[in-house]
Amino acid sequence: MKAVILVGGEATRLLPLTCNRPKAMVPVLNIPFLEHVIRYLSKHQIKDIILAQSHLSQPIKSYFGDGSQFGVKLSYTVEDAPLGTAGAVKNTERYLGETFLVLNGDIFTDLDITAMISFHLERRAKATIALTPVDDPTSYGLIETDAQERVMRFLEKPSWSQVTTNMINAGTYVLEPDVLTHIPPQTNFTFERDLL
Repeated sequence: MKAVILVGGEATRLLPLTCNRPKAMVPVLNIPFLEHVIRYLSKHQIKDIILAQSHLSQPIKSYFGDGSQFGVKLSYTVEDAPLGTAGAVKNTERYLGETFLVLNGDIFTDLDITAMISFHLERRAKATIALTPVDDPTSYGLIETDAQERVMRFLEKPSWSQVTTNMINAGTYVLEPDVLTHIPPQTNFTFERDLL
């Protein structure tokens, strides 16, 4: 299985650490954040990874190269203009031909990716989203589901009077390639607001 890691954000909340360095290259325990994510995927036997980039892309490619030093195969795409989460994945379409994983490139997780993929395949879903509970969903986009665990609604940064759940998007998706046909090329398009 292949994975797309979204590493194109400008990381304005991490300034000044990200003035001349992409967020994915900010060190955590003296190792670039992205290296932790790549090693995590490798532990789940995901060794073919596409990095969807835009802002400050060269430092990532210079550090990781083809990925062989980390036991994976890396491919790169670069956006000329911001494409949003789904638009960035659409930009990697030429590398994708089967079920694939998408991760936001700025999350640490201990999510069992292998179990998530099995769940997706068992349900024969087109798209599966990992959810996580939070204490204050008003700072995020909450996701309402039905009794069969199907997504019913996305609600971005709700007020407390609108909160019906504390479950939010955990930034990890399993998708079928035909989902990409619903994303226009070279268009700013998000998973939450536009695609799902």
